[in-house]
Amino acid sequence: MTLSRREGDPDLEECLAATSAQLPQLRSNWDAISAAIQAYANASISSIRLASKRVIHVETVSGLSFAVKFGNPSAPLAREVSTLRFLKGAKCPVPAVIPTNVTNGEPEWIATEWGGNRTLDAFLDQCPDSQADLAGLQLATAVGQ
Repeated sequence: MTLSRREGDPDLEECLAATSAQLPQLRSNWDAISAAIQAYANASISSIRLASKRVIHVETVSGLSFAVKFGNPSAPLAREVSTLRFLKGAKCPVPAVIPTNVTNGEPEWIATEWGGNRTLDAFLDQCPDSQADLAGLQLATAVGQ
């Protein structure tokens, strides 16, 4: 795959290596991730960086940004995808989920349009357990309505 680069963009292979060192699942999934994002955005990828423990920020040469979140056994992603789709169906403002080849089972990762510089994961990582529990309860209540 040839990547179109913008002047001043960091070297993508260096970004990939540095980010993969902190999030090992990235390297084994990169071909599928980059193909899905480039197909959706109709633009090549210009940069990637770690946004939180399980989320990377991917930017395209056209300026579109995406969040790629990796699942783990304690935080599966299938329910998150279905929640986002439910909220979108209820006309709530949610980021689009980028289509992937996963048709059933638990996805290893999901990609969405970038929704801002502070992810829910980052918020939960930085707040006391009681605040994280309350935020989770409020989110579950909102989704249940």
